[in-house]
Amino acid sequence: MEILEYDKLTIYEVDSLKKALLPVVETLSKDLLLDFSSATKIDMAAIQFLISLKKSCIEKGFNLVLPRLQDSVKDNLRLCACSSLIGGDL
Repeated sequence: MEILEYDKLTIYEVDSLKKALLPVVETLSKDLLLDFSSATKIDMAAIQFLISLKKSCIEKGFNLVLPRLQDSVKDNLRLCACSSLIGGDL
């Protein structure tokens, strides 16, 4: 198992996220839980990737779960009308 830790989720981290997570989604057999609790920043590139990842999970019949997000990350998701990533309504 590979453990990835990020203190921010920006365009600079998206490539390593893709490389690590897309193969996981292909073989997914249950919900995908990602712990980004230490991330204090997220940008549009990372949000777009998470939206794509969530869609891939849903297509497989599973969900993307993002527990314990920092308030600053939640606020940015809400500002971008992406609160569905954290279980909220758009």
